[in-house]
Amino acid sequence: KVIPPKYQRVLPSSLVAIIFGTLWEQFVHRAALGISTRTVGGTEQLNGSLPRWHVPQVGKDGEWGVIFQYAISLTFVGLIESVMTLQACDEITETLPSVFRSNQECVAQGVANLVSGLFGAMGGDAMIGQSTINISVNGARGRLSGATAGILMLFFVVVLSDVISVVPIGTLTGVLFMVVLSTFCWDTFRLLPKIPRGDAFVIVETTVLAVVF
Repeated sequence: KVIPPKYQRVLPSSLVAIIFGTLWEQFVHRAALGISTRTVGGTEQLNGSLPRWHVPQVGKDGEWGVIFQYAISLTFVGLIESVMTLQACDEITETLPSVFRSNQECVAQGVANLVSGLFGAMGGDAMIGQSTINISVNGARGRLSGATAGILMLFFVVVLSDVISVVPIGTLTGVLFMVVLSTFCWDTFRLLPKIPRGDAFVIVETTVLAVVF
């Protein structure tokens, strides 16, 4: 670790990696060597404006069946991933699980998705990768960290969209790889011969599919 732990609270290592990778891509690869890589702006354009009020328009009556079909499917997927994220965060922070906090997360997610849909946004859920990065790499432990992340994300998208657009995708991928290496339970390989074969098969299958796809 290049950055001492006492400085990581002010300057997280993941942020340093993103800044260094962006500067290297812009001034070394792109400017000096003439080699460009794919950036956030090259993948999806950011207009840098606040969302506008938008009431979804539904056409024919026959489309309601398709809407409810996808709504129910995405609801179950979102709730399951959010609960799994909460469980992963509890394991990293060694916090006792709480049914109340799980219910609170699910209700808040439903309300947020309902409101965001009125502004033309897609529904979402808790993100395991982002949450584990925030906890294991940046040292987050409280609600202030999550609130700060949301506010800063809005600030970057609206005000500094041009800066976000030049961040290389390879740099973000590298940060995610470091999260995987730091959060993966390597003792699993030692425990595989000692657990039931069915459980071992599920662990290996999930790991392989996650890496390949």
